Amino acid sequence: MSQKCGAIWKEMGALQYWECVGDDVKPGKVTSFPQSVILKDDEVVVFAWIVYRSRAERDDINAKVMADPRLADMMDPKALPLTASACSSAASRASSSSDRRPHPGAPPARP
Repeated sequence: MSQKCGAIWKEMGALQYWECVGDDVKPGKVTSFPQSVILKDDEVVVFAWIVYRSRAERDDINAKVMADPRLADMMDPKALPLTASACSSAASRASSSSDRRPHPGAPPARP
């Protein structure tokens, strides 16, 4: 599933696709991945992040990925290998502000 998704996102224009398995992440004192999904003892947190050139490209790429028929079987809530209540997502952010270092794969900032 991860390899398939990563390949499709990159084919559509994403610069990078990373997926991580938090099999040894300890609960935090205030918040953490295990706490955000109410992790059970026999579960692990899996999360992915995707690097885009810009917010506009992110929106375009995500629209293409969501419409890709190769992922249709993964979009059916009844066929997911996890429960919807165990999912947690965060919006990716792209910024060209000078107070942030640009990603090494990003093009030079436009004036």
